[in-house]
Amino acid sequence: MHSLPSLDAAAVRKALNRGFNQKDIPDAFRENVADWVEGVLKLVASRPVSGAAGPTFVKLALEDAGIRAAKRQKTFARLFNEHKTLTPELLEALD
Repeated sequence: MHSLPSLDAAAVRKALNRGFNQKDIPDAFRENVADWVEGVLKLVASRPVSGAAGPTFVKLALEDAGIRAAKRQKTFARLFNEHKTLTPELLEALD
C-alpha cells in the first residue's frame, strides 16, 4: 500500500518560488502560480484514489466506508493531505 505524499499548497508554492529565484522558471510565468498550485494539489489528491498503482490506505478506507464516487474520494484525499491526519478541522471541512 502507498501513502499520500506530504505535499500541500505551501510546499508547492515554496518549490515554485525557489524555481523563480534560481531562474529555473522565467519570471513571466509567476502569474500562473495559483493555477499550478491548484493543478498539483488535484494531481496529488487523485493519485491515492485512482487505483493505478494498486490499492492505497485512503482508497481502501473510503471504499470500506461506502464512498465510491471518484469526485468525493478525491475531495477527501485532498483534504486529508492538507490536514495530514484526522482532525476536527478536517471533519468540519468534509461536512
